[in-house]
Amino acid sequence: MVGRHPLLVDGRPQPPRGQTPLMEACTVTPDYFRAMNIPLLRGRYFTDQDNRAFIAGRDLSKLNDGERLIAGSNVIIVDDLFAKQHWPNEEAVGKRIRFGSDAGAPVLEVVGVVGRVKMESLSDDSNRVQGYFSFGQLPFNGMTVIIKGTGDPNQLIAAARAQVKAVDPDQPIYNIRTMEEIRGESVAPQRLNLMLLSIFAGIAFVPRNRWDLWGYVLRGHAADSRNRNSHGDWSAAARCLSNDPGAGNVSHDRRHGCRAARSFWPDQAGWPQCCLE
Repeated sequence: MVGRHPLLVDGRPQPPRGQTPLMEACTVTPDYFRAMNIPLLRGRYFTDQDNRAFIAGRDLSKLNDGERLIAGSNVIIVDDLFAKQHWPNEEAVGKRIRFGSDAGAPVLEVVGVVGRVKMESLSDDSNRVQGYFSFGQLPFNGMTVIIKGTGDPNQLIAAARAQVKAVDPDQPIYNIRTMEEIRGESVAPQRLNLMLLSIFAGIAFVPRNRWDLWGYVLRGHAADSRNRNSHGDWSAAARCLSNDPGAGNVSHDRRHGCRAARSFWPDQAGWPQCCLE
């Protein structure tokens, strides 16, 4: 699950109230980046050693539950945008940030820089920097499990259910989706808008009959013509072929326009009377 958390770059002045920068962050296990094909640009991924062992023996009795939870975190992986914004001309790996807006908040060391992703939607980018915490240090009650594999997804799902049931028979598993389904749901609104736009554009262009269609075609030739006489011919034929109410008043150059039109439509059956005179 993606959350937004305040951060302070260690060693930098504390920003004014209300201007503390935020980062999008989620808690992941060591193989999350490999499963999601998120590239490691510098540093390292998390390992099983990124756990809470370093706070063993520390007195946390004066901390509340939330403070005790974040006290067990001392490493973070950031995205490329995070590194560029806060350390544009320096190596981000090894730098430190504070987890929160309080000057006494836990200090996290940047151990890796990874590629940027869209955490919430394929169509939107929050433009916030991104960070990842180690699940071994910030364990939550709920979690999303990602399985990467080949073959039939149904077989993978059945195997995953069996493994979870072996650990806890009462643990529910729900909202199982493939990445193709997640991607489709993410861009569904944009696909719907594009489809509706295409439908309405098509309806707007559909002619009432083939004579209206010829009116469109011939008017287009008239607009592109550089010869004034030719323009008149095409205009006359266009008025006739589109059943223009004023077609009965078309001048004698109507015959030339209709002759030109017949070169595009040899079959005269069903032509309006104005082009058969």
